[in-house]
Amino acid sequence: LHVLAQYLRHVHSACFGIKAGGGLPSATVTRDVRVVLSELCRPLMAHVELSFTGYKHPTAEVMREEPVCRLAVRFGASLSFAVRASTTHLVVRESSGRGGERPVDWSQSPKVRQAVRESAERAKEGGRDAICVVSEAWLLQCFCSFWAVDEEPYLIVTADGTPTNPPPRAEATTPAEPLGAE
Repeated sequence: LHVLAQYLRHVHSACFGIKAGGGLPSATVTRDVRVVLSELCRPLMAHVELSFTGYKHPTAEVMREEPVCRLAVRFGASLSFAVRASTTHLVVRESSGRGGERPVDWSQSPKVRQAVRESAERAKEGGRDAICVVSEAWLLQCFCSFWAVDEEPYLIVTADGTPTNPPPRAEATTPAEPLGAE
């Protein structure tokens, strides 16, 4: 709640120009909350490059219109639709296993195997983090909390390619750190 209060104070101050000490509104007041929220969100994932798997879109252009991708861009993330050297997270849209769908063994997915190989290369080089292969629930939780929540409960496979237990659904968690913090 303290994080939410902090963001609400920022939005209020930006929209109404009221300073912390209760001073008069400034002349450079932004009264459009959409602009204020956009400015507030943009730096939160500036250090993140996302790639995606498990989505049923034929091209990167169509995938960019996926709501989760549009939100990621609004939060400052870069998108790549192939796993590459700069990828920080591979986001997996999991099947629910309901309605006759079988849950997928993502450790056998070509993109996941590529992320594991890239992570192994990074480990050899030293100093660079592995690509986090996480469920979409991790990304949604980051959006909801305005914080980088811990990836571990949302991992699909570990950096060495070992499958993990099914990740939790999006739910309230304690923030690990601000998304923009480094």
